[in-house]
Amino acid sequence: MHNYLTAEDSSAAFKKYLSEIAQFPLLTLEEEIMLAVKIKDGDLEARSTMIRSNLRLVVKLALSYTNLGLPLLDLIEEGNIGLMKAIDRFDPAKGAKLSTYAIWWIRQCIIRALQNQGNIIRLPLHFGEKAKRLSHISASLSEELGRPPTEDELCDETGLAVAEISCLTSALIRPRSLDAPVTDSTEMDFGDTLGDDQEQTPLAVLRNKDLRAELLAVFYVLSERERCILTARFGLEGESVKTLDQLGTVLGVTRERVRQLQNAALEKLRLAITARDVESRGGLSLAA
Repeated sequence: MHNYLTAEDSSAAFKKYLSEIAQFPLLTLEEEIMLAVKIKDGDLEARSTMIRSNLRLVVKLALSYTNLGLPLLDLIEEGNIGLMKAIDRFDPAKGAKLSTYAIWWIRQCIIRALQNQGNIIRLPLHFGEKAKRLSHISASLSEELGRPPTEDELCDETGLAVAEISCLTSALIRPRSLDAPVTDSTEMDFGDTLGDDQEQTPLAVLRNKDLRAELLAVFYVLSERERCILTARFGLEGESVKTLDQLGTVLGVTRERVRQLQNAALEKLRLAITARDVESRGGLSLAA
């Protein structure tokens, strides 16, 4: 742990760490698959290579959780534990990239460390009401715009600051009991902040950029056509968002047929999420 470091020392240590991990090359998909096979066979050197090549992902995620009670280097250490857990469980045969699969594990370890530290920022009294309102507004804007709203658009619509919207969004995905109170001074349960049941479908999750990566981990259940449709409809993997009409033109079908294919794909994802191991989901089911 690095709690004893001064701000200057911590900054220097962080820069040194960045310099060190920058020396490890990123892996191609083929290299990733090859290493994963070796890891399953107990190859420790392959495991070390896989870890080193993904350390930058941990840093990127850890930076999102600064100023919440733990020094950045501690967050990185916890995130690295999550990375190792993901690597030990990773199965490339299921169709997901390691980076996609590892994001949830890394965040899980970081968030749990913050919760165990006990210094995590107290949620305001009316957090539940704000979170539920934000969820409804986000869904409404998505329908109106035909794509997920940006943070700036949510700011304009809600009157909230970007930082507050980010805080609300991040807090909603913390692994905690749905029956746990939102704060010490309110009777509202955490489950009450999630909005209506229909908003916890894969459709709603795809509109939430912080949860998309987790859902992408079960994309292997979809056909190539279904993956292409969802990727284009929700702007995944850097794709621009396309309307039903645009996709219909590309695929040579009607917009209604595209909608049917999209809904069928979302239903497959819902069933896949329901079937996932409870532990790997942190106890929070996204099933409708």
